[in-house]
Amino acid sequence: MTATTAAARAMLSHLSRSMQGLGAPGTPSPLCYSGRRLPGELDMAAAKPTYDLMLMLDSGAPDEQRSKILADAERLITSNGGEITSKHDWGVRALAFEINHKADADYHLLQFQGPPAVLDALNRTLHITDGVTRFRIIKLRPGTPPAPDVRQDVPAPRAAEESPDEAAVPAEPATPAA
Repeated sequence: MTATTAAARAMLSHLSRSMQGLGAPGTPSPLCYSGRRLPGELDMAAAKPTYDLMLMLDSGAPDEQRSKILADAERLITSNGGEITSKHDWGVRALAFEINHKADADYHLLQFQGPPAVLDALNRTLHITDGVTRFRIIKLRPGTPPAPDVRQDVPAPRAAEESPDEAAVPAEPATPAA
């Protein structure tokens, strides 16, 4: 009989047996985890990481509808085990490009902590909600600085920009002083 028979090959039980006896007595196996981070090893995920929810709402929608969308998003976060850490209203701002033939949107930033169930609920609900132009959920890295409060009254973009010659001419002629 040759060495290639079934009895001569290593079985699963042989390959997976404990390596306990390889080191000195009372010391761990040389193959065990030494406490150092291995090159490809990933960090453990935080139980409730921090997220940014950027909401771009239709600026043409009624105020009641926009406030209801915000309230629903906050309710979804808290009812699924999340916690809102900050809210920022950035107001109506011009878009970089038109979305659904709209040139501006009402920006809101919600920062929250929560489990993955919150993300699923927000994605499902905000995709089908009328009045939401766009939204984005971004996971923040630890040490990210807080969001700025950039609420400024930015004028909405005009349909036709004025030419420099029209801007130099006053709108009303000056009345002579008597």
